[in-house]
Amino acid sequence: MMRGTMEVTVVGARNLRNTELFGRVDPYVVIHYKNQEKKSTTGRSKISKSLLRFCVCLKGQGRRKAVWNEKFKFKVELKKDMSKEEKRKQQHKLILKIMDQDNFTVDDFVGQATVYVTELLEIGMEEGKVEMPIQKYRVVSSDKTYRGEIQVGVTFTMDREGDEQQELGGRKKLKAS
Repeated sequence: MMRGTMEVTVVGARNLRNTELFGRVDPYVVIHYKNQEKKSTTGRSKISKSLLRFCVCLKGQGRRKAVWNEKFKFKVELKKDMSKEEKRKQQHKLILKIMDQDNFTVDDFVGQATVYVTELLEIGMEEGKVEMPIQKYRVVSSDKTYRGEIQVGVTFTMDREGDEQQELGGRKKLKAS
């Protein structure tokens, strides 16, 4: 089993559809990888001043932008020699759900983006470290309609083998120097 750390950088989002009837969207991101989950702070939401005059109170109108600039770390485990069938079943992906924080009601789902990282992890296994630069991903709602875009970058770093610990029968034992 190969182990490493995947660092996800969530930069920002733009053109987010406003889910509020009145007011502005207060977006945050919930990132899922396998059984791990991380949550961003609420992004600073901005509206273009030219649109402010025309559509402040109309639901779903206006160009919305959020800025996070946050990093999140996830533990990754990969089998060394996987068959193509195993790779297909073990699709490694990040699910980024954008939510709109509400003070008095349940938070609204804005949309989600999916980032497939299987190939990135495989390259990282071979080279020790690999970086996918910040890219834009489409944010879509549950009915697959466009809801904006999010900017995300991913770095994967392999844990060095034999780094002070050795796994024996499910238990970890310190290596003697």
